[in-house]
Amino acid sequence: MMKWMLCAVAVLAVFGCKKETAEAEVEKEEKVVTVKVLPIEKRVFEDRIQVQGTLEAKNYANVSARVDGTLEELLVDKGDVVTEKSTKLFVVDKANRERAVETARQGVATARQNLKVAQANVEKVRVELKKAELDKDRFVRLHKSGSATANELELYTTQYEQACAGLKYAEASEGAAMEQAKAAEIHLATAEKDLADCTVYAPLSGVVSRRFKEPGEQASKGGVVLRIEDLNVIEAVAYIPAAHYSRVEVGKTKVRVSINGKAVGEYPVTYRSPVIDPMLRTFEIKAIVKGDDTVGLVPGAMADMAIVLVHREGLAVPTHSILTRRQGVLIYIPKDGRAVPCGIKVGLENDGFSEIFPAPLTDGGLEPQEGEKAISEGHYMLSDNDKVKIQE
Repeated sequence: MMKWMLCAVAVLAVFGCKKETAEAEVEKEEKVVTVKVLPIEKRVFEDRIQVQGTLEAKNYANVSARVDGTLEELLVDKGDVVTEKSTKLFVVDKANRERAVETARQGVATARQNLKVAQANVEKVRVELKKAELDKDRFVRLHKSGSATANELELYTTQYEQACAGLKYAEASEGAAMEQAKAAEIHLATAEKDLADCTVYAPLSGVVSRRFKEPGEQASKGGVVLRIEDLNVIEAVAYIPAAHYSRVEVGKTKVRVSINGKAVGEYPVTYRSPVIDPMLRTFEIKAIVKGDDTVGLVPGAMADMAIVLVHREGLAVPTHSILTRRQGVLIYIPKDGRAVPCGIKVGLENDGFSEIFPAPLTDGGLEPQEGEKAISEGHYMLSDNDKVKIQE
């Protein structure tokens, strides 16, 4: 009897364990995960390069001395506004150049006078030649008639030949005097140009930004004395990695510029360097920036520049809602109280959101649609088709 009772208890225990296990499995299968959702919506996505650039004046001039000598006058200071071809900037060694011009003018006057003497001598020799020619011709006739001796004919013939040679010499002297007069005039023109170059005027309108020399210092031809910058046209300049060279197009690619955290505007690229720096593997870009001093639009200022390579609209979900599972990259969408997988391909990412495109999973799933909800919190605990409860 005791044996049968023990068997009955054992059977009841086995059935009781099986029931508890089945109930636990049912409870496990029907677990509900609390989640939060965000809508799948369209957003603008960009592929952009964030770099730091510099503001520069598009038009500027490093004004140099045109002659060697002492800087006698410096007529402008930093910050002065100058006008193209009107404002006198500085004067270099003017007194010496004035004396050089006066000497050159005297040289021209002397050369011209020498030329006149040479020309008069040519006329004189021509007259003498004419007389010698007449004498020679007369004695030729007299010799033929027997009225003149051969010695007399030879004498006047020699005089004629000497007169011909004298004319050639006089004409050569005239030519030399003429060349000397030309050389003197060229020398005068050079001296006058040097005198004119002593005084330098502003090559463009703008503001004097730097002075490299002071009055009394030695200036050299080609040595920079002043820098002038036109503040009306400002460029933002930056250097970009060579890998993006083909993606930057003049007139099409946009650049967003901000200064000290304050947005200035968006402008097209106006210049792309024709070559890539072989040492740094970068290339230069420029964009003309418009604005005023209130945003710090001053040459030399640092500018934050975002070069927008791609700008498009697409479906977006929070980046943290994207999962990589065995069946592929996916997000979960709540459907009829369950988490349904939705296969996606990820595109661009901006500001915590990712661009998504439909991509089939290995075992099916939905496609993302605008307006649907994507599970953004609690999704790491989910498996396909788990029950979910949306927390508002």
